[in-house]
Amino acid sequence: MREPYPGPVRSTPTLALLFLTAPVWSRQSDGDERGCWKRLAERCGEELRWAKDWDEAAARASVERKPVLAVAWLYPGFDISDGSSTVFAMDPDIIELVNERCVPLRLTSDTAAPFVAQTSYGLSETAFGSGLLLVTPDGVVLADCAFLQPAVAYDFLCATLAAHPELAGHERAKKLTSEARAGRHLARGELEVAERRLGDPRSARGFLSRARLLRRRHDAAGALAALEEARQHDPGELAAEIDFEELAVLASLGGAAEMQGLCERIGSSFPDRDEACGAAYVLGLLDLAADDRAAATQRWRALVAEHPDSRWAAQAAATLLVPGAELADFQLSAPAAEVLASVRAVPWSPLPARQAQAAVEGALDWLVAERRADGTWPDASELEAEPANAISAAIDTLAVRALLAQRRPPPDLERETRLVLAAARLNLAARSDEPTYMTYEVWSDALWLELLADLLATSRPKGPADELRALGGELVQQLAQRQRTNGGWSYFEAVSLEADAEKPEQSISFVTASVVLALLRAHEAGIEVDEEMLARGIDALEAMRSEQGVFGYMLWSFQHAPDYEPVAGAAGRGPLCELALLRAGRSDPERLAAALELFFQHAATLDKERGKALMHCGPEGQGCHYVLYDYATAARALAALPAGAHKPFTARLLELLLAARRTDGAFLDTQVLGPASGTALALLAFAALDERD
Repeated sequence: MREPYPGPVRSTPTLALLFLTAPVWSRQSDGDERGCWKRLAERCGEELRWAKDWDEAAARASVERKPVLAVAWLYPGFDISDGSSTVFAMDPDIIELVNERCVPLRLTSDTAAPFVAQTSYGLSETAFGSGLLLVTPDGVVLADCAFLQPAVAYDFLCATLAAHPELAGHERAKKLTSEARAGRHLARGELEVAERRLGDPRSARGFLSRARLLRRRHDAAGALAALEEARQHDPGELAAEIDFEELAVLASLGGAAEMQGLCERIGSSFPDRDEACGAAYVLGLLDLAADDRAAATQRWRALVAEHPDSRWAAQAAATLLVPGAELADFQLSAPAAEVLASVRAVPWSPLPARQAQAAVEGALDWLVAERRADGTWPDASELEAEPANAISAAIDTLAVRALLAQRRPPPDLERETRLVLAAARLNLAARSDEPTYMTYEVWSDALWLELLADLLATSRPKGPADELRALGGELVQQLAQRQRTNGGWSYFEAVSLEADAEKPEQSISFVTASVVLALLRAHEAGIEVDEEMLARGIDALEAMRSEQGVFGYMLWSFQHAPDYEPVAGAAGRGPLCELALLRAGRSDPERLAAALELFFQHAATLDKERGKALMHCGPEGQGCHYVLYDYATAARALAALPAGAHKPFTARLLELLLAARRTDGAFLDTQVLGPASGTALALLAFAALDERD
């Protein structure tokens, strides 16, 4: 397993609002309370009409003229709550759309399907992550999506299904009123057709349908206005549905106070309807958002005990079982518009090497245009975390470094320095001691150190230089605290968040190499670095290199040398690791050139992973999430070769880089990190190659 930034996603509960049809959950036998929760939670996701295996899914899909929707939750070895059942498959918008338009299939490590073969889409036994694959009945993957977050997944499904009318399913009887017909198209995710059918609503149900349509388009203001119109048209039995729909809209806005009052009104006005159970569940989410886990737990325990037949009891039970650390950063509001835009699919648009400069200019234009006023870029990590998280920090740092490296447009160094100092202080202050599966601060801190060195290499007034070096000292201390007992660094923290879970003690080669390079650059820039700490890191990295020049993935604390690794799976990390040892005086240009040759021998297999939703799908564990990272570090290694030695490699690397270009000018290797990361890494690679022109 190899992950420069992305790791297991949190399966935080979502507001499975817009209640449609409730299954009847049977009452549980007597037993301990936690056992009751587990039995109820196992029923999450049963509203989707799952196929039991690929053969059944393909047969149904062929008869019904639908695609198969393969839903993956692949985190082998990690004790992570299954968000494919408790989040994705409990969202009513998703349930309605998938049951209308797809044949759902759980994608596991044992799934036998045509697209699993490496000659097709390719899914190895090391496949890791969560996501969606839309597949034809004969096994061709039409499109994939790395996100089970319902708003993103719904947009992906609607867009992909619209692009494939040949898999639209069979039409039902057409003797329906215009309003009912609109509701049918809404259920199928055909929002434009539904809007035309609705026309100018004249009833409470018509306005309720309009509200649901507008919410699915992320138009909260329009949806609230439509709900007010619905209330003006004698809602009658629709009153509870209208209130509940408003609750869904308010949830997308994060309106906690308004939601609190509405939940209480639903509970008192409609005590015998299941919407009241939904409101009780949402009140628990409001408690959680207010950092009152105890109150949320008490509320959900009561819901499970008093209403075990409700789907909301199953949702509450599943949430009660989620470790508190997974819920630590729970957010109530929907993703921001720019974050949703950043994860939408854009087609590839490769360019030939002779147009490399045009690609650079287009990438710079894109990167500058997508930057927010606070100096950051939207990325997929913000679907589940605050922008001041370590993954976002790493991506923002890469992007700023790319702008500085390219110097087009000329950077405002004073502004960049202020933004870097502010962002780093904010991120350092936001860190917590909560247990975690992966520690991405090791990446953001190393990248920040390199950015500080970039800034200090320019002509700076004394004041900002002192501040930058002081910040660098803090980051060095953060890295010192994360150094492992055998001298290296790692992002891997634990397989479980339980308090008594064992903490694996190990170092990872490419993580250690990145930190070593950052510390060396920081030291050169005048930032104080503990020489013993650095020496131990260099020793650990050297210990992970085999006699054949292949760097092992991991070195456990009880090992003197890493386990054997297949060469193809390890080739991508070789240039980075060898470069770090060269900078530290533990390698030479011949070893570096050999690492680059090995990298290019296996680059085509790595490039096949580009764009995939799931990680580590290659035959030897190669993953989409570090394709451009490896290209950027290979370019950096090329720049370190003696004059003329880089020429056999440069054209090959340019071809790989330019294949990752999109029609909008951005670059992408993985949906998990997004185009800001990909574009920054590509620009850094181009800049490194320019050093040798």
